[in-house]
Amino acid sequence: MKSDKQQFILHITINLSLILLFIGIAISQINKQNLSLYVGFVSGGVGVALLNIIRNIKIYKDEKYKSKTQIEANDERNILINTKATSITYTILFILIDIAAIVAFILQKMDYLYIFAGILLLSAIIFLITKTILNKLN
Repeated sequence: MKSDKQQFILHITINLSLILLFIGIAISQINKQNLSLYVGFVSGGVGVALLNIIRNIKIYKDEKYKSKTQIEANDERNILINTKATSITYTILFILIDIAAIVAFILQKMDYLYIFAGILLLSAIIFLITKTILNKLN
């Protein structure tokens, strides 16, 4: 188990890297026509990452808030709800990707079909690796 300081640094690092990713996307699209789309996307991503940083700083500094969030995170009911929500979300996502792949095949857009097939294959590999690791841990 990682210490609180290590988890805090990990969360901050992940959010800062997301901010840099979004800024990189914005810079790469400056000369493109759909700049407003990317500005909105980047602004939303940066906003979410900044809010996560602020939340993590609050959790790290305030012991009462920290213990409250740990209790909520370790509550069996919340874990079950999160597990079910994640399962349903990924099921819907995979159905939508399947439909998009079928539409790409019908429209003969093979580049998109390869992308969707790659996403499904990568997801299946990640699922099998995760399941194997979790089975060994439990």
